[in-house]
Amino acid sequence: MNNIIVAIKESDSQLYFILGLPGIGLIKNKAAICIKTDNEDNPLGDDDVDARVSFFELNKNVLENLQAIAGEVFLPVLKNPRN
Repeated sequence: MNNIIVAIKESDSQLYFILGLPGIGLIKNKAAICIKTDNEDNPLGDDDVDARVSFFELNKNVLENLQAIAGEVFLPVLKNPRN
C-alpha cells in the first residue's frame, strides 16, 4: 500500500498526481505532498484525516537544497565505515 500522494503543479493550468515520491526533475514549480502517517488498512474518513495525514508543500529550490545537504553532510557520514 502506498501512503504518499504528490500533486505537482506543471503550469498555472496543469496539475497532476503521482503515487509515491517523484524524482527531483519532475518538480518544476511546486508540489503538494500528502503522507498517510499510519499503517492502518481501514479507509480514511472525514473525521480522521487531520490525525492520520500530513500535508506540506515543496518547491524545486527546497528539494535541491535538501539534495545538496544530503550529499555533502549525511551520505558521507552514513558511508563512513567507522560510524
